[in-house]
Amino acid sequence: GGCRDLDDVCAVCIANVLHDRGEAELLAVVVNTTPLHCPGVVSAINHYFGHDDVPIGSFKDASSTPGGMPGLGIPSDRLPYVDAVATRWAAPVHNATQVPDAIEVYRRVLSSQPDHSVTISSIGLSSNLKGLLTSEADEHSPLNGHDLVAKKVKMLAVMGGRYTEPMAVECNLAGGGGDDHKTGAADSAYVYSHWPPTVRLLFDGFNMGAAVHTGAPLGDCTPIGNPCRQAFLDTVGYGGTRDSFDPLTTLIAVRGLEAVGMSESTIDGTNFVNGTTGANHWVPGPKSNQSYVLPGPKSTWATDARDMMDALLCQPPKQPPGDGAERPQPYPITSTWGKFSELAMSGATAAAGGSHDRSAFDDDIYTYYQYAGGPDGAWTAVELRDEEEVVFIEFYARADSREFLNRT
Repeated sequence: GGCRDLDDVCAVCIANVLHDRGEAELLAVVVNTTPLHCPGVVSAINHYFGHDDVPIGSFKDASSTPGGMPGLGIPSDRLPYVDAVATRWAAPVHNATQVPDAIEVYRRVLSSQPDHSVTISSIGLSSNLKGLLTSEADEHSPLNGHDLVAKKVKMLAVMGGRYTEPMAVECNLAGGGGDDHKTGAADSAYVYSHWPPTVRLLFDGFNMGAAVHTGAPLGDCTPIGNPCRQAFLDTVGYGGTRDSFDPLTTLIAVRGLEAVGMSESTIDGTNFVNGTTGANHWVPGPKSNQSYVLPGPKSTWATDARDMMDALLCQPPKQPPGDGAERPQPYPITSTWGKFSELAMSGATAAAGGSHDRSAFDDDIYTYYQYAGGPDGAWTAVELRDEEEVVFIEFYARADSREFLNRT
């Protein structure tokens, strides 16, 4: 996984909750994307849930990344939550330089597990998987990567591909459109044509996750210090939702298709991936260990899966670390409510976070004071109890305030 999109983050959050619930043992998270601070996002989430012992690895093959260096792939302005989570949350790791290569983590963790016991949820690009398959014997195992996978892995669940149309392009199999891994499509083609035939391959296609929209309750059901909440609010705003490609794959990998209300294709064959474009299609043929996900028998399968994932995203940590990780570190200059006395008109509305006038000064840019009497005639203010030097004031306009801003 990683942090190349919001649903990567949600999948890591859900994996931590499933670990808390004892439904799975989270053995490791290996980042397969290039932004430098992605391992910091993973570490912040793991730390928030009290799981610092879960190893983190990162993709480090500079030869396949634009610019020739890891971290120079996706521009950071396309990942608005990365800096906020990686730098403001307590965590032992903040960037890719602080973690080992993903292949080393893969080999170390797999070699220590019982045979045929590990399920891998692949929720991004295939480059780390190719690196694992082509790896040589080392201090962790005398087996090469292909044989190590065949010996230790029970199933690979893949978020990738499209299975309702011929030779369609999907982002993960195509290597992120070329702006993340130049060799991404070729890596996908290699992995899914060289995967050990004894190990199950289950593809969760684009159309499945596109039908499931999660995250709407996060602004209310989780505290301000939840990094998963921060990522959602930074990306889709308060009450917003996101297609659930990666979280759905992760949930299927742990609970199984039937438990998630989904089903499996009965068309025997294999998945073909074009090594140049990343386009794929299902090739009917002899029975294999490959298959792909279909909607469940119930017409409500998408909303049922949504409700299941929202419940997991809202679940608090079982054993938080207790070192302040439950609240993000403040920005360089921020307010402290204890220094204020409140001056505000009464009549705040409970709509969308505006239930109290002190919400205008609570260090959370997603809550606000909204006057119940309408847009005019209301105000809120603070009066400093002690003498303080005001260095600067930050103002965050609400998403629906364009008309007001244009007037003023």
